[in-house]
Amino acid sequence: MNSRTWDLDRLANSPEWRLLLEPSLAAKDAIKQLSKMPKGTLIVWSALDRLIGGEHFGDAAAHTRFNDAIDHVREHLALTFHRFLEDRSIKIHLNGKPVSPWNPFMKEGKHPSSPTPEEFIPFGKSGMTFQGFILPHKDTLNEEEFRANAGPRGWTAQQGFYVYRNKRLLVYGDWLRLGRPSAWTREDHYRLVRIRLDILNDADAEWHLDVKKSTARPPVLVRDRLTDLTEHVRATARSVFAHRGKYGRRTATETSTERPWFSLVRENRRVYSINRDHPAIQAVLRLFPDKSPEIVALLRVLEETVPVEQIWLDTAEQSRDHAPPYVGIEFSVIKTDMRRVVEFLVKSGINRKTAIERLRTIEPFDRYAKLIDEL
Repeated sequence: MNSRTWDLDRLANSPEWRLLLEPSLAAKDAIKQLSKMPKGTLIVWSALDRLIGGEHFGDAAAHTRFNDAIDHVREHLALTFHRFLEDRSIKIHLNGKPVSPWNPFMKEGKHPSSPTPEEFIPFGKSGMTFQGFILPHKDTLNEEEFRANAGPRGWTAQQGFYVYRNKRLLVYGDWLRLGRPSAWTREDHYRLVRIRLDILNDADAEWHLDVKKSTARPPVLVRDRLTDLTEHVRATARSVFAHRGKYGRRTATETSTERPWFSLVRENRRVYSINRDHPAIQAVLRLFPDKSPEIVALLRVLEETVPVEQIWLDTAEQSRDHAPPYVGIEFSVIKTDMRRVVEFLVKSGINRKTAIERLRTIEPFDRYAKLIDEL
């Protein structure tokens, strides 16, 4: 059995970086436990005065700082070695408690992510494997699922690339200085993007990995291909985020979800337009044909005064997303609005059963399948 010790107190008084061959006093009891096992590695930290700062070790503040540090270490191990823990090739215990893996890609569970196909990208004699994951929107998760999959840094900070070598995570939550026309930054509407990159053993130099394996830069020869693949994943994830998890839904009666708002570009600026063909809007316009100009003028005023800056400010200041449609409103009100749309569709020539089914593809009613069943 081999033992190696770094003693910061000795190093502080020594001109050399000496590695001690004898275990510390604090480690001797733990080594006895390790000697009973067929194999394994034991790491013992002692004299953690720097960890608690200036507080006395018996103070509540010192205990809090210590426990927070332990939680941070557990989260780091659970993420960095999650693939080893998942395939059970290793086991890790921290203070006697097993560390459970934390997979950032949400591949399992009731609401798994949507993966892209794996693609191998060669460069020189090496290469890498790319796979993107589009995580589910918060609206599809309960509070426990949302918290469990946020990660150590939170949803927005966890977006980006996860670079592995031999299944060991090196760098995560970073866009690796990629992007067009400028480097991408962490933005809330890309919080659902997490991309796995597996690099080969001989790629350290090409990736500019530092000694701590904490930073990385993709090789020049693959930056364009990586950017192309990532742009597709980012665009899809942005649509899922913008449409609150309803992106790409298809039904037998409709080819896509009918939404009350459009996002458009007018004179190189982003604007938001109310969908005049939305059944709820059409119902009002046809009910009051003599007032159509006034109704259209009202819609235009609403479009031109969308409080975009206030919405972004509120979103940035709050830890949770804004409320889903009709939250806090009585079901009777929602059903009344549904019936009005159904009546309009029936008057337009659709039979009642088909009209009710069509509600499943009309936003925001598509969120209330049980209420539709009750109509």
